[in-house]
Amino acid sequence: MGSLTVLMVSASTSGTNNRCYWCAIERTGACATSTLMAIADHMLQGTTGTELAREMKKIKPDVPIILFSGSLPQNFKGVDVYVNKGEPTMTFLGIVREVVQRSCS
Repeated sequence: MGSLTVLMVSASTSGTNNRCYWCAIERTGACATSTLMAIADHMLQGTTGTELAREMKKIKPDVPIILFSGSLPQNFKGVDVYVNKGEPTMTFLGIVREVVQRSCS
């Protein structure tokens, strides 16, 4: 198996003018065959994790999106798994492992 890409986008990495948001969208298109999953916060500068998920699904419909956030979105369209930031690290890592295994099977 070649290299795989996991995209992580959070409020601290989204930067001004949604630079990392659009970078993640472009990266999904450029790495469509290797993008394994995306993990995103819900509260991004100027946008939301659910909006990011919808845009990524337009490029690669089968890419799993994990929304890892302390705030509950109004809708989950495009989001495959929601994990509250209050979950223990081992629980979060177990969820990520399950998503990876499902993606690779």
